Amino acid sequence: MKRLFVLIAVCTLMLTGCQSTEIPVEATQPMPTVTTEGSQLPLLADLQPEAFSLVGPVWYWQGFQSMSDAVDETIVAYPGDYSFRLNPDGTAKIQADCNSGFSNYTSGDGSLAFEAIAITEMACPQGSLGNEFVFNLSYAATYVYEDGLLYLNLAMDAGDMIFSTSPEPVVLPFD
Repeated sequence: MKRLFVLIAVCTLMLTGCQSTEIPVEATQPMPTVTTEGSQLPLLADLQPEAFSLVGPVWYWQGFQSMSDAVDETIVAYPGDYSFRLNPDGTAKIQADCNSGFSNYTSGDGSLAFEAIAITEMACPQGSLGNEFVFNLSYAATYVYEDGLLYLNLAMDAGDMIFSTSPEPVVLPFD
């Protein structure tokens, strides 16, 4: 009896291994196109813009645009030294020149707020913007994503911190 059971189990496994594992591919509709003198181009309306996600990518600080005439704009020479990354669990990882830290954040419907930012306190080289970066980040209130740039609007119309997903300098609207 035991041999019969083993024989049936082995046969079942062998037959299962012989079954096709193809997954049926659903028919897709071709992309609408425009024909111009022998070539076909996709319609502009059918091309999808790059998806924006506040959570996930590393955002590198590119500059600061003040709303006050008394304060000049800041262009960050080394954006790769100043960044933040929002995690899906509501935490944020922050890099401020030679210091690193974290915070919790809340966001929704165009708002973004960092809770108390915990940051190391190493002495960064002279000319570091680390303290300014952390100070301004703590006043983030809302955000706008436009032309590949993330604008963090600071509370009380203090200005905008400008970010991109590139650790290299990018052209800013006030360059």
